[in-house]
Parts: sequence; C-alpha cells; structure tokens
Amino acid sequence: MEFSLWEYLCGGGGGQALPWPALALAAAVALALAALAFAAGRRQAPVYLLDFVAARPDDSWSHSRAQIEAAGEASKFFSQETFDFQRKVLYASGLGNETYSPDWLHSFPQDTSIAKGRLEFSMLALTATRELFERTGVSPADVGVVVVNSSVFCPTPSLAAMVMNHFKMAPDTIHFNLGGMGCAASPIAIDCARQALAVKRNTYALVLSTEVITQGVYTGTQRSMLVPNVLFRSGGAAMLLTNKPSEARRSKYVLRHLVRTAVMADDAAYGAAVEMEDDAGIKGIKLSRELPRIAASALQLNLAQLGPKVLPWSEKLRFAANWSARRLLRRADLKPYRPDLQKAAAHICIHTGGKAVIDGIKGELSLSDATCEPSRAALYRYGNTSSSSLWYVLSYIESFRGSAAATACCSWRSARASSRGAAPAPAPAADKAMGRVPSLADIARREKDQA
Repeated sequence: MEFSLWEYLCGGGGGQALPWPALALAAAVALALAALAFAAGRRQAPVYLLDFVAARPDDSWSHSRAQIEAAGEASKFFSQETFDFQRKVLYASGLGNETYSPDWLHSFPQDTSIAKGRLEFSMLALTATRELFERTGVSPADVGVVVVNSSVFCPTPSLAAMVMNHFKMAPDTIHFNLGGMGCAASPIAIDCARQALAVKRNTYALVLSTEVITQGVYTGTQRSMLVPNVLFRSGGAAMLLTNKPSEARRSKYVLRHLVRTAVMADDAAYGAAVEMEDDAGIKGIKLSRELPRIAASALQLNLAQLGPKVLPWSEKLRFAANWSARRLLRRADLKPYRPDLQKAAAHICIHTGGKAVIDGIKGELSLSDATCEPSRAALYRYGNTSSSSLWYVLSYIESFRGSAAATACCSWRSARASSRGAAPAPAPAADKAMGRVPSLADIARREKDQA
C-alpha cells in the first residue's frame, strides 16, 4: 500500500503519528526556508566592476598651449578680441601643456565630418574596449549588456550598434545608446547597466563613456559658446561590470550605492549647457556662467540622498544633534552642520569640468586640497573629457594612492580589499593610462615657472 506524506505524519500509515507541536515546528521551518529561498531569488546580485580602461590617445594628438594658440590664430575664424578671450580662458582653465585633440582639428579648413567623428570614437572608445577585453580575458561574445553614452555626437547607426558590429557580439545582447546627457552621463550609464544586470543574470555589461569633440567646434563670436572650444578635450573610458559571483574575487570594486538626482525642472539648471545656434546661425554649445554654482547645488541634493547611505554614524549623530538644536530648541545662532563627506570615502572623484567647477565643489563640500588633487591633476593632464573624466580621476587615484573606496554620485568599495582584508597595489595599467600625470606640487611649480 502507498501512503502520502500527510497520512504518514498523521498516523494513517499504521505508524505512530507525530505530535502536533513537532508537526507545527516542521511546518514553520518549511515555511521559513521557503521564505528565505524566495527572498534570495528576489535579491539583486551584487554588481562588480571587473576592470576599466581610461583611454590615452595617441601622442600625435598631444598639443601644447602654444600650438593651440597658433592653430586658433591661423584659422582666421576669430577676431583679435575673440582670440584673446579664448587665450585668457585657456591659461585660467587649469589645463596643462599636453592635452589631446584630433589632428584634423588643428589643420585648416577643419574636417568636422561624421566620418571623422566616427574615427575619433573608434580611436578612443573602441581601442579602450579592446584593451579592456585583453586585460580581463573576457570575450566580446560573453557580454550580455552594452551601454554607450556620448552627449553631442549621436549618429545613425548608433555608437552602441557600432561597438556590437565591431566586436561581433551576440544577437541577444541588450544595448542602449545614451545621448544629450552631458558630463553627468557616465554614472547614468552605470545605472542603466546595473538595472539591465538585474534582469540578465550571470553575465557582463560593457559601458563606454566618451565625448566626440570633432563636431563640437564653434567658430562664432558668442563668448559663452567659445568656452567649450578651450575646455573640452578628447577622452573616453571603457568599463566592464558583472553580476557573476565567480568574478567577485578578481573584481576591482563592488557597487554599493548609486543615487541619481534630476534637476531639469529648474530653468537655470535646464539651461546650464545647451546645444544651439547663435544669432548668425552658427551651431555650438552654450555654457552658463552659473554652471559651477548649479553643479554644486545639484551635488548637494544628490549627497542629501547618498549621505545617509555612506556616512558613518558619528557624522549622522552630529547632524541630528545640530538639527534638533536648531529646530526643536530654536537655536537660531547655530549654523547648519555640514557632514564631512571625506569621512565616508577614502577618495572622492570630482568631474574635471574646469578649475572653476573643482573650486566650486571644493568650497561647497568643504573638501581638502588633498581630496581635490586627483581631479586637478587629471584636468591638467587631459582637460575636460566630459563624462569620462571620473575614470581619469580614478586612474590617478589607483596610480598614486592605490585602490580603495571611492565616491562620485555612486559609491564604490574595493572588492579586493573586502575579500582579502587589504587594498591591492596600484594597477600597472593605470600608470600607463594616466601617463605623465603631475602631483599637485608639480602643477603649482610648473604654473609658477610659466608665469
């Protein structure tokens, strides 16, 4: 005869029935195990940054400030007044003497065609991606997600399609092409990849952040649209993320938190950087004079969300005590307490938008000179590389300070440090990527000598 499990437990099989307390306990344990299994299935797998490459353009693209001046003067595009303005911005911007831009922008007439734009993308982003695959040993066929961001240059077929075609990726690869999102696009691309990895398990996500400057040259006279000519330089970065548990040990970082703050409802923020035509119909990008202030304010809103997730309890308690004294005890004489973000992360990556941007964020967040040094050094060496600039800053940190926790508007923690108990040695490839990056003392000395 056959008996069901329930009949056996109740004694229907001729044996002695289990006591009801034991039966209830068994049922409770079974339900608990089922709940744990359900929760484990719903819990998002950690997202690891396996490695990244900040592209170093070919040395033939390196141009000194004197060469840039000579090219601008030879172009005959600019009046003496306009030329003098750009020269003034160049020397006050914090850019050094070895930044990169394509050769075809330094000969006249300039070639700003779509073909040259694609060539610039290929020489930066595709080269960085190829190096990333070689360094990690991951095959392009194993990549399940591709996210590319380029704000101004958005051709058809898309740059994401160009990447997939070049590396012959699988037809089921999820791919996104982000445009028009400016210098903040790289964390947005990381977030996009993170969400895609939540859907597609046990795979890799390739993220490419770049800004093609070939089609961004402005030849008019409006000063707010001339500034990008001076600040922006060629650069790009390739990042390989994964949710594969087997890759946790050799990954550089694990993504702990990512916070996005949208301030487009504010008219001043919405108009901070606009692609447009001037009164003469010449296309360019207009940068608002209020951009450093707007960036600092947006960062404060972002950190209001990120701070509680990363700040130590000591800073949270100080903030709570200050808030209570001001609000509950009505201590109007007390200034609002500003938590020290430097106690939440070993390093902070500031976008290299220019000297004014770094100074503005430094003052807004009360950061030390040492905290801002990597951003100043990356700005000096590479200029404003738009969305990829954070990865040049992180390359500097790895080259000169070793890998550790880092914060931008997303919080990364060293995966190797957490799994092995100590931060790893600086990556040799980061030294190659950063090249001859000076320290803050070197920058000060060079600027003094040149003055």
